[in-house]
Amino acid sequence: MMDDKKNTSSDEYQFPQEEYVASDQSSTFEEGADPSAAGASDASSPFGEAEDKPAQKKTVLGKLGDIFSVIFGKISEMRNKRILVVVAAIILLLLIVRAVHNKQPSITSLPSKPEAKAEYTAPTEQTEQPIVEEAKTQTFQPPAMPSMEQPSSASQAELKKLMQEVGSIQDELQDTRQTNQALEKSMHELTTQVQLLSSQLSEVAAKLAPKKTPGEAVVYHLRAVVPDRAWIISNKGETLTVAVGDKLDHYGTVDKIDAQNGMIETSSGQKISYGVNDF
Repeated sequence: MMDDKKNTSSDEYQFPQEEYVASDQSSTFEEGADPSAAGASDASSPFGEAEDKPAQKKTVLGKLGDIFSVIFGKISEMRNKRILVVVAAIILLLLIVRAVHNKQPSITSLPSKPEAKAEYTAPTEQTEQPIVEEAKTQTFQPPAMPSMEQPSSASQAELKKLMQEVGSIQDELQDTRQTNQALEKSMHELTTQVQLLSSQLSEVAAKLAPKKTPGEAVVYHLRAVVPDRAWIISNKGETLTVAVGDKLDHYGTVDKIDAQNGMIETSSGQKISYGVNDF
């Protein structure tokens, strides 16, 4: 029984290995065919590798998926740990080989790009630009001379206009100065005339003023008397009350009032007493 078990385990182990080897050979054969096709496509066009890479990756991944599905199906039936370790090592080796194989075309395809750039940039270098610059300088220099002459003539005309305007302004200033001087003279004459007129008017006013004519002399008579006070009346009917020190027209100041004798003495020497009809 033990021999049968060993044989069955070896048979189960050898069967998937043979299938894997066959599948691996078929995949390697197909992969070997793909590079030849890719080489042919590269010979035909520089971008053939970039176009065939996705298809190659899809086929390789599909085959790997089929292999993994078969291996995992067989592993599910197996129960030997050694077989699992061997299968895992094979899978890792396959992954490493595929990674290295996928990196190689990317490294080889790099020098093709700068060659295309070098071929594209080569015709751009030409010596036509200095010729165009010389033509530009030749066409630009002749019109520069009249453009320099035109502003000079225009500036001269403007300067002439400005000088004429300045001369006219100076003439106007001289005229205004002369008019100002004439106005000053006329103002001085007017002031002198006004002074003469004012003096003449004052003289005329003095002549036209009413003169005081000497009228009738005012005469006062005593009407009543008490010590230190007296009542007097003028010849015009005016009555006054006087005391010592009062002033009277044409008489002066009152010096003394004599009640006993009925007499008023003034500073002018005149005396006021009762009238003829008052006794």
